[in-house]
Amino acid sequence: MSNFLVASIDDQNELIDYFFNISYWQFYDLCLLENVVNMIHVERSTPYISDILKQYATNNMPMASVETVSKILINALETSIIQRKDDFTRYLLDKVKKYKFNTDDFKFQTWLLFWTGVFENNNNKIRHAYSIATYLHQNITLKNFDKFLTITQTPSPFFEDTKKDTPKS
Repeated sequence: MSNFLVASIDDQNELIDYFFNISYWQFYDLCLLENVVNMIHVERSTPYISDILKQYATNNMPMASVETVSKILINALETSIIQRKDDFTRYLLDKVKKYKFNTDDFKFQTWLLFWTGVFENNNNKIRHAYSIATYLHQNITLKNFDKFLTITQTPSPFFEDTKKDTPKS
């Protein structure tokens, strides 16, 4: 899970200038983006993520890079939700669905389900993501789910509002 410290404008500009000059995304370029996507305002990373997804969709990406792209997409979803950039979140969820991105990676699909549930405020999807992570013994993923819900003060998907059931004294 990322720390949500947006880089200074100068640092963002330096990163954006670097990414702007990439015509074909190589493994190390993808690794750099994976590690800094949460430090850049989502609007500024949109063209690069779109370009990476196009490369993926046209099979112009080595399979070894797909895992890194998965991490970029998960980090970008997390960042867009934290930055409350609903249009980008919706765009990214639509693209991942359209391209049937990484359908065989259970960890990626679990995170995708979690972020979709958080974005849609859908407790069933969040609970389902927790169930999958539990069955797959992804303890770090479960801790990161908990950490996100705690940090963002998102109500637990496991407890219904019991105020209406509490007797008045």
